[in-house]
Amino acid sequence: MATIPEDAYDKIMATNVKSTLWLCNMVAPLMAERRDGSIIIISSIAGLAGSADIGVYGISKAAESQLARNLAVEWAGHNNRSEERRVGKEGRSRWPPDH
Repeated sequence: MATIPEDAYDKIMATNVKSTLWLCNMVAPLMAERRDGSIIIISSIAGLAGSADIGVYGISKAAESQLARNLAVEWAGHNNRSEERRVGKEGRSRWPPDH
């Protein structure tokens, strides 16, 4: 991570965190008006542990996990739900996966 270019870091965070937050901010008020709705954020098991290969990606996925928890708390009073689904293969020791 110490050698990642700043523009690559910014692109990963914007793609995985900022865009998710902006989309949620667009739809959550509409769901609050209806007093019903669910936000499901698709994340990754890469956000659960450190990685020498995909560190910044893992950080962005951990941020998505926290975003889902914060949205759940923030919008709970409006009968809106927010949750996260992590995808990935448990026990994978190599990234990217062999094909």
